[in-house]
Amino acid sequence: MNLNIIAKFVLLQQLQQSLNFNVAFISFLTTKIYLPLHEMITYGFSMQEAFSKHKQTKGHCFIM
Repeated sequence: MNLNIIAKFVLLQQLQQSLNFNVAFISFLTTKIYLPLHEMITYGFSMQEAFSKHKQTKGHCFIM
């Protein structure tokens, strides 16, 4: 296995173990995926309406 790949893998593992990464990731999942799905179920929004509402929130939106 290439040493460069191993070094990148170790760095990635350290990043995943850091608190900041976990908080950011959980926050991302909550605002971008959970809330729109929750609103679709609770209020009957269409998928596009629910997800577009949360595009304006903090962070990057990968779901269009």
